[in-house]
Amino acid sequence: MPAKDVSKPASDTFGQLERAIEMLRELRLSKDFPVAYHAILDDCMGELDSARSGFGAPPSQDVADVLLQREQEFRALVENASDMIVRFDRDHRYLYVNPIIEEVTGAPAELFLGKTNYELGVPSDLSDLWQRELDRVVETGKQGQFRFDGHTAEGERYYRPRY
Repeated sequence: MPAKDVSKPASDTFGQLERAIEMLRELRLSKDFPVAYHAILDDCMGELDSARSGFGAPPSQDVADVLLQREQEFRALVENASDMIVRFDRDHRYLYVNPIIEEVTGAPAELFLGKTNYELGVPSDLSDLWQRELDRVVETGKQGQFRFDGHTAEGERYYRPRY
């Protein structure tokens, strides 16, 4: 493993830390950033703050290493969750679906990406409900939940999504 380059001036490294912390704060405040991920992002910001506060001594890991590690931990958690985890954009299109959606719906995950519930053939009443709830979270920035019945590969089930 090559040695780390420690020739960068401390002020440059400190500036990078400051920019990374500010970027994470902006991301957390973004209305597109799911509330469920806030704890993980807060951990990343805590790591960066710790590195910044102990700036006199070199941090044990580069900031990039910490962020990469946190991303890998987060991805492993989401990809292996037994609950469906999805992200939508402001136009109600699926940006992300975790693999469990294939078991629940019987459809490949890729089918959902870039499409709305209407485009996927979800009944209008259910699509309308999802749209109202997604709009509500964007407008208020507050968590909530609702209930709906849905048809799955295994039959009828009811769901209580949290956002």
